[in-house]
Amino acid sequence: MKESLGKKLLVLILLSSSVVTLVTTSFQLYIDYRKDLGKLKESIQLIEKAHINTLTTSVWTFDKKQIRNILHGIQDSSDVQFVGIFRENDKEIYSVGNRSGSQVIENKIPLIYQTNNTSHKVGNFYIHLSLHTVQQRLVDRILLVLLRQGLKTFIVSFIILFLIRYYITRHLENIASFLQRLDVRKGNVPLKLQRKPRNDEINVVVKNINSMISELKSVLVTLQVMNERLEQKVKERTSKLNSLLVKNENLLRVICHDVSNHITVVQSSLFLLGKEKVKNDQQKFPSKNVV
Repeated sequence: MKESLGKKLLVLILLSSSVVTLVTTSFQLYIDYRKDLGKLKESIQLIEKAHINTLTTSVWTFDKKQIRNILHGIQDSSDVQFVGIFRENDKEIYSVGNRSGSQVIENKIPLIYQTNNTSHKVGNFYIHLSLHTVQQRLVDRILLVLLRQGLKTFIVSFIILFLIRYYITRHLENIASFLQRLDVRKGNVPLKLQRKPRNDEINVVVKNINSMISELKSVLVTLQVMNERLEQKVKERTSKLNSLLVKNENLLRVICHDVSNHITVVQSSLFLLGKEKVKNDQQKFPSKNVV
């Protein structure tokens, strides 16, 4: 099965962009969360500067109405879950809100009243700031950032993929298709891409491919000529060998015929000589022939 380079690039771009987006978003959200915590601590400092002296005086003078008004005013502020004033023995003077809860920033401020260069600790001021609002803002920000960054990542990824497709992959596909159809033995049209002439890497690849094709054609022509010459030489040598073989066969036939004739003459001569010898022997010894 043919694997698409464009799909691989899209997956890699999306994965890398998502990882980068997740890391940068997490870092940014962590910074924002730390800033929100810093703002909560700053609000405690502002409350301390604005109300601690008045509360200390009210506790010293047992002005519960003033204490109540101040604590209710502080509790109405955002993120304040609990405020209260307690004696040193943890006896409550006045409090507003719910003191229980784990997701809070708890702060304790001593109430020191100055009289005649003498310090009197009249109690402790407790304030609890809830992290629920901060956490909810963080969750909302996470969803918003992820949605925004995710949408931006997809848009940027598809734009990058389109640019890669337009400038690179479509030309690679055309080059691959050209090479698959290529037959060097035939008169192929040189490779040309549907793009403006540019002195870039793709243009270098196209030039090298066309140069290689020309060289291969030249090599094939040379090999074809050499092959034809070799075939002609083989034919000529074969013809000479056949001619020589025919001559040798004719010579061999002549030699065989001459040898056969000579052997026949020799045999006839030997037969006549043998016959004459027998006759001579019969003349020399005639008695041997009488019974």
